[in-house]
Amino acid sequence: MKMDEKREIRVVTQGVPWRIVGRVSAWFVPGRVAVTMGRKVFAYVLPLPEKVLEHERVHILQFEREGFKMWPKYMWFFVRNWLRFRDRRTAYLENPYEVEARGEIRTV
Repeated sequence: MKMDEKREIRVVTQGVPWRIVGRVSAWFVPGRVAVTMGRKVFAYVLPLPEKVLEHERVHILQFEREGFKMWPKYMWFFVRNWLRFRDRRTAYLENPYEVEARGEIRTV
């Protein structure tokens, strides 16, 4: 699978799952714009900038590559980084999944 493949993105902007994901993700990443869960992008700012859509598209590809095991691994990296840096924003930014989505590396 190529990281530059285009995937259709299903953007969710309302409903109970949107609210739950929003509340949980706001603690991890204050000021977040969107959160990807599986093949859905929960958007908290509209319209989503193209740069954000591309970032979320990488998370969809990561999910397709790793399946549901991606979520505990993502959380493990976040917790490990939080213990190291004692800062949620840095824990998020240094997460290998986020680094890959920003285009700084190609695989986790």
